[in-house]
Amino acid sequence: MNALFLQKAAIQASSEDELLNKVVDEFGLYVRVADLWQLLGFRSLDAARRAAVQGRLGIEAVNLPGRRGHVVRSHALARWLFDAAREKPNF
Repeated sequence: MNALFLQKAAIQASSEDELLNKVVDEFGLYVRVADLWQLLGFRSLDAARRAAVQGRLGIEAVNLPGRRGHVVRSHALARWLFDAAREKPNF
């Protein structure tokens, strides 16, 4: 799945729990930063990886023992996406 799927799911979801179920169905309990970098607004995967290491991703990323790379917990992603989809723009 890609960033477009997540954006669409966030807009269509009527609750955070509904969105969480969609995210977990597609990705499991954790989502790789490699799958999220565009959605989070980074110009490249490398920039997102550096931000994750430095704690500047905008959402908490963790390292799982025995796995390479950073991941984001699905429930944190669903909360962030649901809130972002309902946030009013500051024009």
